[in-house]
Amino acid sequence: MSDAKLTRAELFISNVLRYGVLLCAFFLAVGLIIALTQGVAIDFQPRPVLYLPSEILAGLMAPNPEAWIATGLFLLVALPIVRVALTVVLFWIEGDRVYLAITLLVLAVLLLSLFFGKAL
Repeated sequence: MSDAKLTRAELFISNVLRYGVLLCAFFLAVGLIIALTQGVAIDFQPRPVLYLPSEILAGLMAPNPEAWIATGLFLLVALPIVRVALTVVLFWIEGDRVYLAITLLVLAVLLLSLFFGKAL
């Protein structure tokens, strides 16, 4: 892959991370503002929270501060996984088999820990 294409791909990944963090901050800030305006106590105790996408969407429309904050945290957790997945695509396009294999292994570990990790 030429240097210009590589630079564009790296810039794209950088922008995904940059705007992803801004999107996470937006959801977290809106959730905090809603909680403060509704007088809802914010509970920072770790607990397993499992939401269905339909419940999250309904909570975002309600507006439920917990749904906004959960969405922001979900996006924050998803960002590193998206970054590694985009890097897999980059190494596949480049044809770099060694780094592709290593990055696929890292992606597999991330996904396995996400789906089979133990919640608090």
